[in-house]
This record gives sequence, C-alpha cells and structure tokens, in this order.
Amino acid sequence: MTEYKDNLAREFVAKNANPGKKSSVSPTLRSYENLPKPNPNTQLRNVKEVVDMKAMAKNIEIERKRRIALGDDDLLQIKEVVAVMENETVYKVPNLVHFIWFGCRRFRVDHYITLLGAFRYQNPKLILFHTDCEPESEYWVVFKKIAGATLRLVKRSPPLTIWGIPIKVVEHRADVARLQIMLEVGGIYLDTDSIVLRSVDSLRMDEMTLSEENVNCLANGMIFANRHSWFLQRWYWEYKYFVDAHWGKNSVLVPWAIWKLFPDKIKVVKKLICRPNWTELSYIFHELYDWHQNYILHLYARYLKTWDGKEERSLKELAVLNTTYGQIARHVIWGDERVRDVTDWIVTCNISQILES
Repeated sequence: MTEYKDNLAREFVAKNANPGKKSSVSPTLRSYENLPKPNPNTQLRNVKEVVDMKAMAKNIEIERKRRIALGDDDLLQIKEVVAVMENETVYKVPNLVHFIWFGCRRFRVDHYITLLGAFRYQNPKLILFHTDCEPESEYWVVFKKIAGATLRLVKRSPPLTIWGIPIKVVEHRADVARLQIMLEVGGIYLDTDSIVLRSVDSLRMDEMTLSEENVNCLANGMIFANRHSWFLQRWYWEYKYFVDAHWGKNSVLVPWAIWKLFPDKIKVVKKLICRPNWTELSYIFHELYDWHQNYILHLYARYLKTWDGKEERSLKELAVLNTTYGQIARHVIWGDERVRDVTDWIVTCNISQILES
C-alpha cells in the first residue's frame, strides 16, 4: 500500500505542479511613473465641484432606511461595530474588515483563502460579511468554525439606484455598496479574491488609502478608509453622473483622476497591493513572483479558468502547485509557502482532514 501511494503521489505532482512554462528568472513589475497618462480632467464632470455634505448625508440615510425597511441589518445598531469605532484611538481606519457577497453561489477554496488571509494576518476586531444569501460549502463551514465570534454576517440587500440612477449591473451594485459601507462605518473593504499576506496596520494610519492598479486607474477591490474621508466623499459624489453602461469608470478611473487632481487627500500604494495586475496574470498562475513584500495579492478570480486552467483547485493540487498562486495559498492555509507532501492525502477527499494537517 505504501508503494502504491508513493507512485500515485509522484504521478499527481507530475500532473499538477507546473501548469505553465516558467521564465528563467523571477518576473519584475514595471513602473507606471514615467508612462504617458490621460488627462484626469476628462474623467470628472466638474473638477472644481464642491461636495454638498448635507446632501451626501441625506443620500446615505435614505439608502440606509430603505435597507432597514427590507429587513436588513443596521450597521450603526450593531453594538460590536460601534464599540470598535468608539474605542479606536491609534488608527484613523478602524480594524473592521468588510466583504460583500450578493447572490447565492458556492463558496470556493479561493474565497476561503481570502477570508482566512484577512483573519490570520490582519487579526481584525470583526469580519463583517455583508450578504443577501449566506454561502454554502465545506469551506464556508470550516471558516465559520475558525473565525468564531470574529465573523459577523450582516444582512444587506444590493443597492438598486445611486443618486436616483438605476443600477442593473451586479458588479456596479457591489461597487456602490462598498462605498456606502465605508461612509457608514469605515474600515477595510476587500474583494473576495483580495488575499491579505501580512498585516495592513501601517495602511490604517491615513484617512484614505488605495492602490495603483494600472497607468490610469486605482483599484477599488481593497479600500482603507475613515468614514469622514474627503476623498471617499468626493468619490461617492461623482456617482451623481453614473452611467451603468460605462464599465469601470466610476469604480477605478474616477478615483485615479481625483488622486491626480488632489494628491494630498489620499495615500496611494504602488506595487504592493494590486500588482501583479490583470495584464500580469502569468506572474500569478504560471510563474514564481516574489510576493513577500506585498500586503495583498489580488487573485483576479474571474480569470482562474483561463489562466490556471481550472475554476477551482483542490487542496491537494494547491499543496503541490509550483506557482505564485500555490505559494500564497499554502502561506495562508498552512502558514508555510513550501510545497507539501500529499502522499497521505492521495486516496482521501476529506477537506477537514487536509486543512487540519
């Protein structure tokens, strides 16, 4: 039996460890510093427009009451959330980690890695999982057990309008919801494929922090914000001119333009949060990129099947996967990036057993 398992393990590694051809040297990221950039004025309706704070507060309050009438939770009435906000004296951004999950769908291993990374390496006071449909899967069950009282499910319905403008694209609804959450209580917002690799506490010292994603955009999949941040309010105000058919404009192009016009209102991190980006996906799924200085790595999970060959890998595959994705998965799941021996797992499919090994 031992020889049989050894042979199976060798065959498994040979088949799954290296999905693509690697370069002879570790890839490096280029800088966008000296590349030509568009005029930021073209991304904003009126660059001198002043934010009407009373109108802002009224808009957020109307949306809050709409959700409460639907039976949603009120963040400002959750005593644990209020306690975190009131007791924060050192940092401008409270140690509240927010995830949004709209719609009923499977909670995959990459989602598990993302939430576990935030729990393990950021040590948040609370993880607030905003959802209209609690996910299902063994990974979800395991994560709930690990997180315990740190995890709080928050019932939240997707926004249907912004400043009276209909929102039909589900991704745009999530874009708006994250800003509304930030304006309500502040904290750290993460997409469900934004994997925390080390503490982000140093990014909580400023009122607003985003990451440079490309030459003309800032990522909105990782937001660090105080709820009173001027930049956050100006960003939300620009949604008065939202067009649902314009993919990504308000979510990533607008904040880039505001940064370029008002650079003193925000901290922007380059290369250590949202790089490699979508133009560098081979660095994540085929290469061994040196990610060790990254605060976060954005997995771009929508491209998993295209670049990794599979929409979801098994734990055994992640245990031997000789790519950046494999390394960060092991770093989060087992606290050790090194390839693991799968011999004892080769004839079992018990997720809990493998996670606890």
